Amino acid sequence: MEKESNQRVIAAVRSEEDFEAVAKSPARMVFLLQGNICKLSEQCRMLREAGKQVFLHMDLVDGLKGDDSGMKFASREFHLTGIISTKATCLKLAKEVGLLAIQRVFMLDTSALKTGVLHAKNCKPDFVEVLPGISPQIIRLAVKEFQVPIIAGGLISNWEDVEGAISAGAAAVSSSHRELWTQSPERSHP
Repeated sequence: MEKESNQRVIAAVRSEEDFEAVAKSPARMVFLLQGNICKLSEQCRMLREAGKQVFLHMDLVDGLKGDDSGMKFASREFHLTGIISTKATCLKLAKEVGLLAIQRVFMLDTSALKTGVLHAKNCKPDFVEVLPGISPQIIRLAVKEFQVPIIAGGLISNWEDVEGAISAGAAAVSSSHRELWTQSPERSHP
């Protein structure tokens, strides 16, 4: 396993208990996949102070809407690196306020792929996160169709999954499995 694989793991945070672990981890990027508008300022500040790039999934935050005002508020108050969303309008607004945009696409079937590609042409995301990221075929198809760097997410649970996704063409993987963003690949094997 290449040491570089560890630097390609994005910490996907789904609970408040993950914040301390991710702040201490070597992961450079953090996807906040939950949140409460009342706590996000402090949480984002803590992550930035730990040297992390913070991406907020706008569709999953309590009390925050992905409209023009919500996007400007999130950018100003949370000092984010970028936004994750399944909604093309939200991603366009993120780019308008100077944030990176990650389009999340659930690759369920050919129709979902076509819709995702159409949205990507419309909103021009910086990255596309495809789920499930455990399938090399899905990753190769996404690399071919989207024409932007691909992040593999969903069901990535061990270092073999990480290596498989990267070998299939993913620029990075996102995972909520702490051991992937708190341990190096070498430490995870006996």
